[in-house]
Amino acid sequence: MKPWMKPFVGQCVASITDPSYRRRLKEELADHLEALAEDLERSGLTPDAARERALEEMGDPQKLREEYRQAWLRQSQSPRSLLRTMVAGWGWMAGGYLLAICLLALAGFQYDSGAYPIQGHPERLALYGGTLFLVSCSAGALRLGRGFLPCRHRVGLVTAGLLAGWLAEKGAVMAVSSWIYDIPLWRGSELLARIHGGGDPTAPWFTPVYILGTLVGCFLLGVIFGHKKTAVESPRL
Repeated sequence: MKPWMKPFVGQCVASITDPSYRRRLKEELADHLEALAEDLERSGLTPDAARERALEEMGDPQKLREEYRQAWLRQSQSPRSLLRTMVAGWGWMAGGYLLAICLLALAGFQYDSGAYPIQGHPERLALYGGTLFLVSCSAGALRLGRGFLPCRHRVGLVTAGLLAGWLAEKGAVMAVSSWIYDIPLWRGSELLARIHGGGDPTAPWFTPVYILGTLVGCFLLGVIFGHKKTAVESPRL
């Protein structure tokens, strides 16, 4: 985006907090302003005069800000938009999970080697598992909370998104471990014991306490991020 249009576009999208919708709207406004300025310049105006006239013809940015806000509120309530926000939240959760693993590895937290081996150290296991959960689910909750901002049932939607991501992560660990150890998924208790126990566990922090604790954590984060105060009025669904 060119510098001369940034203040105008920034005012127009100031009430939009959904990152993807805000980005698309900024791109559309910038493209429209540039095309309008080019047309005015071809009509005989100087570049500076064409830019000023283009901004004037676009209208009052405060009025446009409210119009775009209302359009966003209407669009955000469609099933397609809700699903897109869910998918974005799951993507942020996955990204946060991978980021946490990389940061922990760089800090020296490894299974049975490195500066801080976690096997045989309950406090390190708790720190490792807690970090994975907090980083991934906080990232997901932040994205879901921003995306579901206009919705009246925001708490339920954010919580549902976190729970779906939580279930997918637990299912992935169980499925991969089932393949590695050749233990069927229906022998859940045996598989779970093998995942966090034995000589080569796939996830030593993946205990029943961890699973239950992260489940409760999803509900807490859903309430916290779902109730986060904003300046945007939430219309009824």
